[in-house]
Amino acid sequence: MKHKDFLRLSLAGWMVRLLPLLFALMVPVAAPAGTYWNFAYTVKSNNTIDITGYTGIDDTVTIPAAIKGLPVTGIGVEAFNKCRSLTSVTIPASVTSIGERAFSGCSGLPHIAIPESVIRIGDEAFLGCGLTNVVIPESITSIGEEVFSGCTNLTSVTIPGRVTNLGKGAFSGCTHLATVTIQGAITDIGDSAFSGCTRLADITIPDSVASIGDWAFASCSRLINITIPKSVTHIGDRAFYKCAGLTGVYFQGNAPSVDPDAFLYSSKATIYYLKGTKGWNTQFGGRPTGWWKPQARTTEVGSTSRNSAPEAHTNLFGGVSEILQPDAPAAGSIQFGAPQSKDDQPYRIHVSQPDLSD
Repeated sequence: MKHKDFLRLSLAGWMVRLLPLLFALMVPVAAPAGTYWNFAYTVKSNNTIDITGYTGIDDTVTIPAAIKGLPVTGIGVEAFNKCRSLTSVTIPASVTSIGERAFSGCSGLPHIAIPESVIRIGDEAFLGCGLTNVVIPESITSIGEEVFSGCTNLTSVTIPGRVTNLGKGAFSGCTHLATVTIQGAITDIGDSAFSGCTRLADITIPDSVASIGDWAFASCSRLINITIPKSVTHIGDRAFYKCAGLTGVYFQGNAPSVDPDAFLYSSKATIYYLKGTKGWNTQFGGRPTGWWKPQARTTEVGSTSRNSAPEAHTNLFGGVSEILQPDAPAAGSIQFGAPQSKDDQPYRIHVSQPDLSD
């Protein structure tokens, strides 16, 4: 046998031996799985644990902080999906992630405390839950798609200061949601974020928001007035569709781009804008426009003695009042102005000395 032929055979033999090893390296290795009490789990490559399922029948569940010495850091996809008898869940401070549909369909779950350690909540995580209230921790920076959609018992929610994105349908179909407090730096209110929230009557949009998505507030029939900050540059298709009770939409800045059907079937709505702002016409999003002239809405005057100055309590409609003269005179006027307006003319409320004689 020639040396070349021998070399070829040797290389071929090595290749035959190496091929199974190469194929083994190419096939992904499944994470080790196991069970602990009624919890199914997997061990991840970084030696942390995800809870992947629950097989128990208890209505009260405490998720362990560790299993076999390894920390539980995640609640996996559909881990507690459709556990309809579940009424209480305790999540340990070791958990940093709640996966997609983790608690979806838990219709008997009225409350859940999400620890400050959680930095991610997956899409549809609490879809269709029986939650009546929820505290979203300050650690959360993004609320995914349909996270609380269909939580029909939810009455109020506070969105914390670090959240920058409110995903598509985040609170859609929350038919009892009446009050939303947005504390943070949200830049986008996603498509259908609050659609179908038929009891929503009070929401403040922060001046960080640049875009209001398609159908964002559709069918919010109890919404009467809403103020749009000057940061908003776009309002999407049917964003305020069928808001039957909406009468006033107050814009603090220039006219944003708007879909022509943004206010479709919101037949009572009038669009108000401040003097000196730009881009406005006789109609906006299919609704008539008018000049927003902030006016004092309520005033109460009282005094504790003949020589003391009366107390005047008032606010300008739309929430843009600013007291320019802090000390009220015993008789005379209190001056107010609208900081957003280019109008130099102040607004005054005249106060008379009260007659305290018998």
